[in-house]
Amino acid sequence: MKHLMILLLMQLQVMGLGAQTQANYSPSEKTTNNMENKEIIRELYEEILNKRAFDKLDQIISPGYAGIDQQKGAKAFKKPILPLIAAFPGLKWELDHIVAEGDQVVACWHVTGTQEGPLPGIAATGKTVNSFGMAIYKLEAGQIVASEVHTDRLDFLQQLGVLPADVNAIPKPATTGSVYFIDQFKVPNEALPAFEQRMALNREMIKKMEGFEGDTIYKFSSGDTTQLITVAHWRDAAALEQAKNKVIASYQAEGFDMPAQLKAWGIQMERGIYKAVLK
Repeated sequence: MKHLMILLLMQLQVMGLGAQTQANYSPSEKTTNNMENKEIIRELYEEILNKRAFDKLDQIISPGYAGIDQQKGAKAFKKPILPLIAAFPGLKWELDHIVAEGDQVVACWHVTGTQEGPLPGIAATGKTVNSFGMAIYKLEAGQIVASEVHTDRLDFLQQLGVLPADVNAIPKPATTGSVYFIDQFKVPNEALPAFEQRMALNREMIKKMEGFEGDTIYKFSSGDTTQLITVAHWRDAAALEQAKNKVIASYQAEGFDMPAQLKAWGIQMERGIYKAVLK
């Protein structure tokens, strides 16, 4: 099913993105251009990534290629890849499908490797992963000028044991009135130490409050940002509301403005109160 969905997405991408460029080529030129672009992408995976020949990236990555942190060119392209290879020295990409149309190429691939080194926030596990992904490339004059990568991060983290195989398997609450207070934070890495220090203070405070049943923190780093998800289990909604009031009072006594501080740190937050669904 996963392969079927990826292939369908590839076809939709080609139909939508390639339609704009079809008219620019005669049938023979179009076929030649498609073949050349596919070979460039095949070279990227088989000759450069798998053989770690990063000195060749300048040949196929445009100087104008923009990375996620405003860097340009081959340096920007390889920046998110190098930490992955450092953690998985034997990492290997295998191309499953390549579809080209006009100046667009969609590649479907899977990677295999054993985590021998740490990833940001994840110690070496010694576990082997086999993870799927796809990428959409735009090429001009034989060079990659833009890319969009989609990976199955949930499956990747589950294979490493960072997340449970069944993410919906929440321990049965002590009572049917139990609630889960869930915060999701997107934190710039430069603000992470200060934010984690503040978060540790908050955890120590709420652990002593009436109705607190326990908490869990999930952490995943990618590029220049780290995603943190905190799940606090409370006996019931009344206990949570009482705890929130105590936290606000503590902030006011301290002179601490949490919304203003999050904005100053450049942190994005989503918050919700959830109940476990009992079957």
